[in-house]
Amino acid sequence: MYFGLQKCLHMAACCKPCCDELKFQINVDGIPLYSSSSMQLWPVLCSVNNSKPMMVAMFLGKAKPNCLETFLADFVSEMSELNKNGFMCLQCEGAANLPVVLHSVVCDAPARAFIKNIYGHKSLNGCERCKAVGMFFKIRIEQFLHQSHVFKLTSDAVNSLIM
Repeated sequence: MYFGLQKCLHMAACCKPCCDELKFQINVDGIPLYSSSSMQLWPVLCSVNNSKPMMVAMFLGKAKPNCLETFLADFVSEMSELNKNGFMCLQCEGAANLPVVLHSVVCDAPARAFIKNIYGHKSLNGCERCKAVGMFFKIRIEQFLHQSHVFKLTSDAVNSLIM
């Protein structure tokens, strides 16, 4: 179920009309409804300019959403539109068109792996920042940092090497 990012922006922009831009944080996490239930709730929460979190979307099911693209499709399309055109609160008098910036996505390790569509932190290739492969040690996987540890290059790291 998708409620919309613009509703959150309306609530935050009308409360603080003197800001230059709207920076927001997104939180995604799965939580069980009851301790003895298999039903899970996956809310997408939004905090605009350090406001109280507001619900943008939610998914309810017996497991996490099957398809990440379907789960976040409405949010991504609305975010793309707001990023391109900005946001104007139609309820406020003399409102300006404010730029909308995604500041951060805040998740725990399992939710971050789901959102980024990568291996989880407990897998053999669980480190998202390097190319180290874990090893089985008794009943769990261990990651070791050693001299031949090769880090994955992000676009920011590549840009810093070039300049």
